[in-house]
Amino acid sequence: MATASQREFFYSAGLLALVLACYSNAISCGFAYDDKGAILKNEDLRPNSSISKLLFNDFWGVPMNKDQDVSWSRGNVRGTVKLYDVFAYKLTEADLDYDPTNLPNYKSNSSDESHKSYRPLCVLTFRLNYALGELNPWGYHLVNVVLHWVMCVLFLKAAKQIIDEESSVNASLLFAVHAVHTEAVTGVVGRAEILSSVFMLLSFMAYVKAAEANSTTNWKYMSWSALLIVMATASKEQGITVAGICCIYEIFYIQKIFKPSCSVPLPNPSPDPLIPSASQRLAPPLSLSTDL
Repeated sequence: MATASQREFFYSAGLLALVLACYSNAISCGFAYDDKGAILKNEDLRPNSSISKLLFNDFWGVPMNKDQDVSWSRGNVRGTVKLYDVFAYKLTEADLDYDPTNLPNYKSNSSDESHKSYRPLCVLTFRLNYALGELNPWGYHLVNVVLHWVMCVLFLKAAKQIIDEESSVNASLLFAVHAVHTEAVTGVVGRAEILSSVFMLLSFMAYVKAAEANSTTNWKYMSWSALLIVMATASKEQGITVAGICCIYEIFYIQKIFKPSCSVPLPNPSPDPLIPSASQRLAPPLSLSTDL
């Protein structure tokens, strides 16, 4: 009979084999699509750029305070309008008479406008990749594949905290090979999603540990959970949603505030007087009165 640690090793090795079987061919790929803007043209990855710029620039290396503008004209009057207003107020060409060619290139740093995607922790990992191998895509893809494997192992551990081991293993195997992860793993910019998911799972696991205390909150794990929420959000904006997941876990699993209610009708009384009916079997036993 294998011990718990041995089973953990076998599960992790099996997940690694599955991940490599699915994504090992991605390691030899080059940069594609958004990778060119986030990696090749991003000055924040270069060592001559101050690392503090990661706190003030977006995912593409553009300062966050740079707004996207759309040109418009009415007769001899010309001007610009914020791109946010175009979508927020559903302005049309009839409203603005703008030239679509004036729209900024969202996926390239050739534009002076910010994409408003704030992911400094993910860009920091790109910077580390650049420090080790500059613009060799092999290293960037390798890190993505390894992070996906780490995410699968963490998914298994998180699942085992709330469901049985067999179901957790089956779920993690499906999670490892599911096609929904393909773009995130094979595209270098998809690291933002993977890295955010890693910190989200760690945050949830820390919260589960904090909630295990019977009477008092374990503030050590609660603090770790809060810190990991920040790290998940700094990797990609969706990381903040793990706070809601922890709240749902607290309400339904720990506090059990909402309990499912269902009434199952008892079977009809047994026609045989020697066999007690269901209601008789569920009735409390009789006790002798001390007043007799």
